[in-house]
Amino acid sequence: TYSQGYRAVTASSYHRWEEDKVSFEMIIPYLDKFDLLNDNSTVRYDRDVDCRIQRVFVCPGIMKDTLMHVRPVVSLDACHLRSKWRGTLYTASVKTSCENIYPVAIAIAK
Repeated sequence: TYSQGYRAVTASSYHRWEEDKVSFEMIIPYLDKFDLLNDNSTVRYDRDVDCRIQRVFVCPGIMKDTLMHVRPVVSLDACHLRSKWRGTLYTASVKTSCENIYPVAIAIAK
């Protein structure tokens, strides 16, 4: 029946969100390790009082070093994340002399 199908879909989506919660908890150690292993990188994150991530900003050092060799125009783009946690994904990109798009930094904010 319809109600059985609805309950099955609701239960499976709840289980999926619980798995996502565990994977989101692994982001902070990953960001710390990324910052430690990549010289000249910029990694910033903010958490609220419940230790939930509010903002993340990542700009790897290799991308910052190559900025002097690309065109001096930065393109910013954003998209809204449609999940339980909601937010906005921001990307900063530049064009190389070969007309390739090169990502410089990414950020996620609520």
